[in-house]
Amino acid sequence: MTSVDSSIPLSIKPIEIQDPLQRYGNVLAIQGQQQQNALRAQQMQMQGAENAYTQQRRAGLNALLQGGAQGADLEQALRTGGYLPESIQLGEHIRKSAQTEAVTAKDRVEAQSKQLDMRIKTGDRLIQALNSATDQPSWTRVRDILANDPEGGPDAVKNIPTTFNPQFAQAMLARTVPHLEQLKLQQQQTGQAITMRGQDIGAATARSISTHALNVSSKASMYPLCKSIKRRCSPK
Repeated sequence: MTSVDSSIPLSIKPIEIQDPLQRYGNVLAIQGQQQQNALRAQQMQMQGAENAYTQQRRAGLNALLQGGAQGADLEQALRTGGYLPESIQLGEHIRKSAQTEAVTAKDRVEAQSKQLDMRIKTGDRLIQALNSATDQPSWTRVRDILANDPEGGPDAVKNIPTTFNPQFAQAMLARTVPHLEQLKLQQQQTGQAITMRGQDIGAATARSISTHALNVSSKASMYPLCKSIKRRCSPK
């Protein structure tokens, strides 16, 4: 019987063949990592460019703000200098402030008109009472008118004699008539001022609407600027 040589392998190890799907997955993983590295490098480059641009833009903006221009002049300087968002913000603030000031001024003038109206009504009643003052009861009505005046009140009759005095009544009438005419003239001027303040409100509102429309249309000019910093910029 022939013996088997123990140095001769009895079996052959089969050749290992890698699964094609696994190999394709490995390739995709490597490509994905490479793409992430490239994207990360691009983002860092864009961030650096954006930081440099931001610093340059901030320096230019500070120079304009410290240049002495104010109001509409500063708004125009910002727009001309390429600072559109800042110009839009300042313009809206200017227009809103103008509207607020116009409304406040109109309210103030209307309040003055109401006060003048009350004083004129009191003056008319006082002149009528003075013209009719011939005795003590009629003189008491004169004192009552002054005492019930919202502006004067009881203090208004401190220097008015309690007893009827024809000479005093005539002197008081002579002082009251021109004073009342002056109040009526002021009331006319106040009415004109109310009309003017109303026109100011209308003009300020129109400017605000016009500025808003201009700002909306001006946003298109911001897109190339965005693209110069980042190659992607979508309107909002």
